Amino acid sequence: MDILTFRIVELPPMRVAFRRALGANSEAVAWQEVLAWCHRNGLLRPEAPPRLFGYDSRSPERVATPYGYEAWVLLAEGFVGDGRIAVRQAPGGLYAGLRTLSLRLGWEWGRAHLDAWMDANGYSADPARSWLEEHILNPASFARYPRLSYAGFDILLPIRPAP
Repeated sequence: MDILTFRIVELPPMRVAFRRALGANSEAVAWQEVLAWCHRNGLLRPEAPPRLFGYDSRSPERVATPYGYEAWVLLAEGFVGDGRIAVRQAPGGLYAGLRTLSLRLGWEWGRAHLDAWMDANGYSADPARSWLEEHILNPASFARYPRLSYAGFDILLPIRPAP
């Protein structure tokens, strides 16, 4: 798959286990707890790696409000939350997908080029849904839990057909 090239991604509604955390280290806290839950529940299997998504639930630029992050793992039926991990339905929809090896660089590139891509392809931003990050784990690292490594990231920007 091409790096730093937009493509259309359609996500179906998903049943997810999630953890929302607030504070300066909210992203690390949310991922640590979701990945530990995945490990306890046998979801870190190289033959069937989990799909992991996250998003900023409060903008880090708005320092007057608590910064928040929510981490998700896609679930099959039958799994239930426990303690700080809850289960819910997440909406699906159309996204402009951008594969990257670095979240920081991917976000910078995506923000700089998304408007031109949408104009050229007949889409507009969909403010009703959150931007997502899909964290793609390297299955070879599962045996080294909790020292997991990433194979890449998909930045998913919500879009809809332009009016």
